[in-house]
Amino acid sequence: MPPEIWLYSLGRLAALVSVGVFTVLGMSMWYKHRESRSNQIGADEFERLTEAVESLHEQTAILRDEFQDLHERVDFAERVLSQGRQDRRLSELADTPV
Repeated sequence: MPPEIWLYSLGRLAALVSVGVFTVLGMSMWYKHRESRSNQIGADEFERLTEAVESLHEQTAILRDEFQDLHERVDFAERVLSQGRQDRRLSELADTPV
C-alpha cells in the first residue's frame, strides 16, 4: 500500500476520533452545567419549602394551644352542667313525699 493511502486513512481516523472525543467532552460539560443549574434551583426551592414547613409548625403549635384551651372550657362546662343536673335531682328527691 502506498504511504499516501496510509496517511489519508490515519487522517480520517484521527478526525473521527477527534469528533468523538469532542462530542463526549461537550456532552459532559453540558450535563455538568445542567446539573449545577438544577441544584441551584433546587437549593432555592429547598429554602422556600423549609420556610413553609417552619411556618406550618408555628401555626400547628398555635392551633394546639387553642384546642387545649377549648378542651379545658368544654370540660369545665360539662362539669358545671352535670353538677346542675345532680343538684336538681337531689332537690326533686327532697321535695317528694315519702
